[in-house]
Amino acid sequence: MAGSAFSKPFGSVKQATPAFQREWATLQSSGVSVASLANGATQDLTLAPSSSDSYGTIYVWGLSLTTGSNAFQGGFLVDEDGKKYLGAVATQNGPFFIAYDTPIKITQNSKLSWLAVVSGSMALTTAVSIYYTTTKEEIA
Repeated sequence: MAGSAFSKPFGSVKQATPAFQREWATLQSSGVSVASLANGATQDLTLAPSSSDSYGTIYVWGLSLTTGSNAFQGGFLVDEDGKKYLGAVATQNGPFFIAYDTPIKITQNSKLSWLAVVSGSMALTTAVSIYYTTTKEEIA
């Protein structure tokens, strides 16, 4: 398969991954404070693509969860139906970062939220950032 993005050209292994899909659009980010969430509460991170006269799908490329030096928080990335896509925990020992070569496809026309599962009382500086692209099609 000469010329295929999936063939193994010379150079790094990353050249053989489908990261070229990021060319759909510039990655967007959503840095949202989740510091005051009680356990079991949610905070919206993105709007649904259908909220702006279009429909589409969100693709998550990565997530960062950071918190203060004396705090901790853990939770899940969830869609409007409550489907859990990714769990993460950040503690005083360090933040949580993950990046994907291929994205996680979210349910069409669904927004994303953070579901807090556990948090410390000092989690005053906790924030979630998701890195994503959105495909949109206009509603006729």
